[in-house]
Formats: sequence, structure tokens, C-alpha cells
Amino acid sequence: MYVKAPIDAMSHATLTKLNNLDWKADHRISLGCLSDNALERFLSQYSIQEIIFCLDNDHNATFRDGSPAPNWGQEAALKFARKYDELGYHTSILTPQRKDFNEDLAAIRQAEY
Repeated sequence: MYVKAPIDAMSHATLTKLNNLDWKADHRISLGCLSDNALERFLSQYSIQEIIFCLDNDHNATFRDGSPAPNWGQEAALKFARKYDELGYHTSILTPQRKDFNEDLAAIRQAEY
């Protein structure tokens, strides 16, 4: 089983550091697919006010037959942002330029060489 959400979280932290920001100032939670169970558990244990959803940008997604599929990551981000906004959290969405933050980081690293 290949789990890439933790890699995306680490890539986001690296991008934050590369932008001269304190990457340790924020918590990053690897949701793993399109479930918010990990976030619910985190929120039950810690008091925070703001949540920024950083899910995949599946703008080029297709079904097996090649037909266009929804942008699953961004649809989930919108759903979660609405849900947690209604629960009293300040929410926003940060969308990667490519499919995910790991691809964004890889593109920056390749441009450096």
C-alpha cells in the first residue's frame, strides 16, 4: 500500500521553509485520501481556531474510460472547509499549482539544477 499524504505534508513544510517562513509554526495533518477522521481526532485533543485545507489538485483527473473526472481533492477541500466553518473554525483552502505539493516542490528543485 502506497500512502503519499505524509510525503505531501513534508513537501508543504519544505516549501514553507524555502519561502523563509517558520515551517514549525503550524501543525500538518496527513488526512490520507478524502477522510477527515484524522482531523476530527486532532481537534478533539487540541484547541485551534484556523484550519487551512491543502488537498490535491486533481484538475486533470479521468475515469478509467478516459472521460473527465471531478477534481476530487478540491471538492473535498470545499466540503471540509464548509463543515469546519459551520463548526466555528476559520477555514481556507491552499491549492497546489500542480497535482500536489510534492510535485510543486519537485518542480522547484528541478528548476534549481
